[in-house]
Amino acid sequence: MTYFLIADSGSTKTEWALITKQSVLLRFETSGINPYFLNEKQIEQLLHKEVLPYLQKYLNLIQAVYFYGAGCSNKENNLQLKRAIRNTFDIEEIHIWHDLLGAARATCKREKGIVGILGTGSNACVYGGWSILKAAVSYGYLFGDYGSGANIGKMFVQAYCDNTLPKELKASFEKAGYNNEKILSIYKHPMPSRFLASLFPFIYQYKEHAFVKEIITTSLRKYFE
Repeated sequence: MTYFLIADSGSTKTEWALITKQSVLLRFETSGINPYFLNEKQIEQLLHKEVLPYLQKYLNLIQAVYFYGAGCSNKENNLQLKRAIRNTFDIEEIHIWHDLLGAARATCKREKGIVGILGTGSNACVYGGWSILKAAVSYGYLFGDYGSGANIGKMFVQAYCDNTLPKELKASFEKAGYNNEKILSIYKHPMPSRFLASLFPFIYQYKEHAFVKEIITTSLRKYFE
């Protein structure tokens, strides 16, 4: 029997499925694999540590890997990711596409449509029924990613640093363990966007607060613009 390994990866997590033409045999999650933030060696280490343990008894049966991932619209990124996968699984047939294409195919199938992703980062495209006709340019968490967890987290942290965060939100934020030292540690964090997005569950608790509502609304408005 022939097996296929499919991955849908963002910057924070990767969802994997081992399938045949008839059924899904296995599903599991690992850390995100974004070649903009991880080099070839780091990706290979992650694959060995987090993916291989799930697949040991299937390794000789996997015919192809289909990887849809954030950061996979760049040729050099795709090449280093492909090398890491090939070195890990010893498989020749490896297909790598942008996660936006994966989202479009999963959502629209063979129909035309407009598709967006809101996760750690954000993106959007016009889909033609099989391929992407036009994609919005994503400038990452520093200059874009509007509507994403990272962008909303960044706006909240900016307010904290500027001392414009309402007192009750600041008190709750600090009670949750955040302070200037922890915020500044982002400069040493290997994936700053993941750190910023990790703040979203806290922020969302206060979604009805006028200040938080304005942050979320502003971020989403810029995304749709």
